[in-house]
Amino acid sequence: MATIEQLQEQLDNRSLDPNTLSPKQRKIIDELIRRKKLTGPTMSQLSEQRKEVANQLATEEEFRLDPIASALAADDSFFKGRPTAVFAGDITGSIGPYL
Repeated sequence: MATIEQLQEQLDNRSLDPNTLSPKQRKIIDELIRRKKLTGPTMSQLSEQRKEVANQLATEEEFRLDPIASALAADDSFFKGRPTAVFAGDITGSIGPYL
């Protein structure tokens, strides 16, 4: 296991992955945080933060690969649920007469 200094550095730069630790190791780190030997998020908080960032990165990658489909799938989209091809046809058909 790492030293307290190494653990603190990993907590500071958020490189500690709680999923690679055993439940016993996570409890020990949480106890060190509770005792103020370490500062930073608890293992459950760090897991949640990592999950949120992973979801955000996945969403950004999906948008990069297919921006129209991602926009159509957005919760607040007026066109939610419309296939990309249908939406593209709607736009083309709406703009075509003005060209």
